[in-house]
Amino acid sequence: MSFLVVSMTTWKKRVDQAHFAIQSIFNQSRKPDAFDLNLDLENFPNGVEDLPWTIRQLMKEHPEIEVS
Repeated sequence: MSFLVVSMTTWKKRVDQAHFAIQSIFNQSRKPDAFDLNLDLENFPNGVEDLPWTIRQLMKEHPEIEVS
C-alpha cells in the first residue's frame, strides 16, 4: 500500500470549522500516514497555540497531524 499524505490549508476566518474536515478525513477507512496542516504565519504567528481547542485536541488524538 502506498504512503498517503494529506495537505490542508486553513485561514483565520475558517479555522473554527476546520476540525470538521480533519475529523472526516480520519474517519475514512484509509487513514493518512501524514497530515500537513498549513497555516498563514501572518494570521497564526504563534502557530499551534493560535489554533482552536478542537484542532489541538485532534492533534493529540492523531500524532500524524503536523502544522507548518
